Amino acid sequence: MWAVMAMAGVCGAASADDGPAWKDTYRVGVAVSRAIERGDLGVFTRDGREDRSWGLALISGVASEGDAVILHQAYFGQHGRYFYPASTIKLYAALAAYEQINALARMHPDAELTERTALRFHPLAEGAAVRETDPTRERSTYVFGEPPITIEHEAHKVFVVSDNPAFNTLYDFVGQRDLNHRIRAWGAQSTMVTHWLAVARTEEENRRTPRIDLGLRPGSPQVGERYSTLPHVGPDRILMSDETMLLGTGFMRDGELVREPFDFSTKNFTTLRDLQLALVRLVRPDVTHWECCPTMTQGSIFASSKLGPLPGRPLDLTGTQREQLIASATMYPRASESPRYDPAEYPDDRVKFLLPGLIKVRPLEEWRVVNKIGLAYGFVTENAYVEHRPTGNAVFVAAVIHRNPNGIYNDNQYDYGTTLSEMAALGEVVGRALVGED
Repeated sequence: MWAVMAMAGVCGAASADDGPAWKDTYRVGVAVSRAIERGDLGVFTRDGREDRSWGLALISGVASEGDAVILHQAYFGQHGRYFYPASTIKLYAALAAYEQINALARMHPDAELTERTALRFHPLAEGAAVRETDPTRERSTYVFGEPPITIEHEAHKVFVVSDNPAFNTLYDFVGQRDLNHRIRAWGAQSTMVTHWLAVARTEEENRRTPRIDLGLRPGSPQVGERYSTLPHVGPDRILMSDETMLLGTGFMRDGELVREPFDFSTKNFTTLRDLQLALVRLVRPDVTHWECCPTMTQGSIFASSKLGPLPGRPLDLTGTQREQLIASATMYPRASESPRYDPAEYPDDRVKFLLPGLIKVRPLEEWRVVNKIGLAYGFVTENAYVEHRPTGNAVFVAAVIHRNPNGIYNDNQYDYGTTLSEMAALGEVVGRALVGED
């Protein structure tokens, strides 16, 4: 039996009466713990051996203590397991691309580079086409010729509908080496992003990035072709053995079943803690410290607590850039003016997995969700900041649920319907706690 959350595991010796700063963390943490005990969120207690399903959640609130602003983190579930991050890594690429254009602007002060600068990508392969226009942009937003590629627009698509080609463009703009160096500089030390999404490429192809013109006028500065020699550090960086990256009992390859575990060791990887840290740096740049519970036992959810400075450095963003990114990460697809998306194809909850549960508690307009999701290989992941607008109560929620009933990968038999329902259930529990309901 999993114990109800003890506040010693969440925020030192705090209690529900320690003032408004503690109430969000306390209420949500206790609510999630009780829901797990009742079985409403039972997936977060499973080890996956019997039904090949398991979950992990990281719930965090922010509180002030003197001059410190502390992120208090609490884990639920099987901590330390590998999960395929899928599109959640697009958050890293968007943040890194904004930082990269800011760094280039300082290198070329006369070029007046911004996230709205037109970009031209030269081909790496002989005979391939130059990329310099973006057909997804509404023509009304650009009156001179064909709309160009810009960092701002690619990042917008990444958040609003989780656009894969937009991520791949940002990946090429930053480059494999600089992307990973920036991620680690923010304090996310257990992450590696090594490849495009939704496009089959070799390791060699993913290491190469093209020559890029920064502006389309003659004499505009350029970024030359780059080749990343960054080693793929492997699962040891996230304290996992090689065996934990071999999942399932088989996988489909060219229509044939291969009876051996599927190897994730060369794919992107991250942790919920790293994902949440990046989102915290975007949404709450005032956070200075974090406190977490690095170990966990079955008899007690939290076995220890540790307080320390937030690792890494702040994001290199202007206030306006931060607002742009947060606005895109909050926006529903139907609200996007460029590109425009059909609500029938892109409903409000398409890239906000907690939302169906939240709107069971209160109407849509009462919620603000700043997030980035991922879904692939049976892994469904959410990385969100959830705020109840009328009360101002808010928490960060990072969660992953994995389900692969037959143990076979690449067959698309992952029962996403059940998993998304479980994510919605987590959203409902979080929502009821934020509005003050048990």
